[in-house]
Amino acid sequence: MKTKGREFRASVRRIEYVGRRYAIIEAQGTPDFNHSPGQFIKIAFVDKQGTFERYYSIASAPRNDHSFELCIILDDERTRDLVTAWAPGSTLICSAPSGRFTNPPKDQPVVCVAGGSGITPLKAIIEDRLEHGPSAATVLLYGCQSDTEIPFFEALQSLGREHPSFQLQIFADNISMGQALAGRPLDQLEHFILPDAHYLLCGPPGFMEAARRLLVERGVRADAIHQDRY
Repeated sequence: MKTKGREFRASVRRIEYVGRRYAIIEAQGTPDFNHSPGQFIKIAFVDKQGTFERYYSIASAPRNDHSFELCIILDDERTRDLVTAWAPGSTLICSAPSGRFTNPPKDQPVVCVAGGSGITPLKAIIEDRLEHGPSAATVLLYGCQSDTEIPFFEALQSLGREHPSFQLQIFADNISMGQALAGRPLDQLEHFILPDAHYLLCGPPGFMEAARRLLVERGVRADAIHQDRY
């Protein structure tokens, strides 16, 4: 990209906490901040210990107003202390978007398999497929630890209601609110072996490797399986 290596400033527009583990950030970028679905940015943080960086996939399809969404995991104490101090108007210092996670043609089926915060780049790709023209079947199998902490739950439900070509199944290990199905995405993956489909995987390494092995065992071509490592 032409903007590679540049530094951008974005301002926080909205913060939403999902349980104790995730913060969903909507930020306003500048007119020259542009990204492709599936890309990530690097954010610079500064605290009493010094400067450190974290990488985050962009969770939204490109928007005309250059705003974008992030999902930040709050497990790291340094990151959590800074992020929870943010408010609307806070400034983010970030890199230009980069990365080349596959975004298959819209006339080919796509099966997305996500674990935890691995939903982030897949949500951007799904939004782009559904909101910018007709697309072939799009499936999302999404697994979380608890149905009280499902990033982008309402946004995904809304996409499912608005787009008949989108099939959504959310699973959780612990269910207390009835917002997910019992079980795990890999338990259902073999039921979504579709002709000419691409498979987009994002989540913990062991999760993605198990999904890849299952797909290969079921006859899916290796070049139709795409992993986004984080």
